[in-house]
Amino acid sequence: MKVVSAEFPLAYHFEPGNDRDGVTITVPQVALRQISEAALAWLVPGLLEEKIMAIIKALPKSLRTNFVPAPDVARKFASQLSHVERSTPFYSALSNVMSQHSGERVSLSELESVKIPDHLRFLVQVIDKDENPIATGRDVEQLIAEHGLSSSETSSTIQEGVSQWTDREIRSPSDLDGLPEQLVIRRGGVKVAAFRALVDTGKTVETRLVDTAAEAVRQSLGGITRLFAIKNDKTLRSQVKHLPRWNEAALALSAVVSPSQLQSGIQDLLTRIAFVENQPLIKDSIDFEARQTRSAMQISVATQEIAVWLPVLATSFQELRLRLEKAPSPWKEVSDSIRQQLSELFGPRFLQETPWQWLKEYPRYLQAARFRLDKLTSGGLPKDRKLAEPIVAAKTSYFQAAKSTRSGDAHFARNLSELRWLIEELQVSLFAQQLGTKVSVSPKRLQEVIQKLL
Repeated sequence: MKVVSAEFPLAYHFEPGNDRDGVTITVPQVALRQISEAALAWLVPGLLEEKIMAIIKALPKSLRTNFVPAPDVARKFASQLSHVERSTPFYSALSNVMSQHSGERVSLSELESVKIPDHLRFLVQVIDKDENPIATGRDVEQLIAEHGLSSSETSSTIQEGVSQWTDREIRSPSDLDGLPEQLVIRRGGVKVAAFRALVDTGKTVETRLVDTAAEAVRQSLGGITRLFAIKNDKTLRSQVKHLPRWNEAALALSAVVSPSQLQSGIQDLLTRIAFVENQPLIKDSIDFEARQTRSAMQISVATQEIAVWLPVLATSFQELRLRLEKAPSPWKEVSDSIRQQLSELFGPRFLQETPWQWLKEYPRYLQAARFRLDKLTSGGLPKDRKLAEPIVAAKTSYFQAAKSTRSGDAHFARNLSELRWLIEELQVSLFAQQLGTKVSVSPKRLQEVIQKLL
């Protein structure tokens, strides 16, 4: 089986009733995060038809009757799915073909919740660097949680003995040329993919090897931002210095970010908007210089956006902070909830890491929180508590999912990010409907996203 350029050995064992019945995939410990339930759910082509038939037979009768005779329908679905990219999560692909066949929606959660025989799921055998088995199981996430290496352990283990790679500092765009996007190395006698990341160290950029493509992209977005920030440092400093109402904004936001952090954060934000977000990832010096030729215009456009946004953000934050200070003690439950919301919005690197499409919505989120406090004068705590129920439930699910070991799964990461911002939008919808929402949102939609994360 291949995951990018990794090759994980497969072995088939036929012995019904035995724990090892079915297909075993052997994965080095260092590569555990390169596999996922979504990918392994495809199993192997020879067993796919049997797996689909087992899923059909396990469905509730109200659904099952849409897929008879099961053997014929399973054969048809297996044929259709043979043309689907394996990067697509299996159950999402199956949900689509089943929905098309039946004429009614077969939800992802319904399919993922059915119980199928163990031999129709991969048995994962984890081995150490000396090829010794250290764990086996069919629950990938549990294996990663119990036996996955930390980021530092993964990095050092990947790079141990890799003669064709040395971490280096990127001093100029030309240093990007010739860097491989990935390497194939051997660990535990198995070919493992290692991915090149451009890592922002604060003042410089370094190349390092990481274990998943998703982590390489995440790190490299920060690294590319830093490269452009270094290249355009003088221009960026000048633009920030001349932003309107800068001192006023710095004072108003000082409770969550110091003036010096605000300045460096806004410079990084300008860089992200101008050069990185919603644009292809820079691969080499040609890409870098091509984007740099438009630097004056791109930085100017980004500065205009920030010039409008920052004073509004500062005003909205100040108004909410003063409102919280004046909130009577019986409102403590709601005040604490809003303070928690603020701590989530204004994390230590919110200016560097929050996508601009959501960061620019912060003033609206703050206004909605203030309106929530205002409503307590008429509706009281019981009404607020009732309105907040879906928010509390969604946040609980979000924080549970955020602890997941599936960070290397790009689909999981996208769904987690979607849930994060749908929660903010739902708070606007429930407590300040007059402000409007950026996207269509409802408790039902949040539950649909949550189901994808389970």
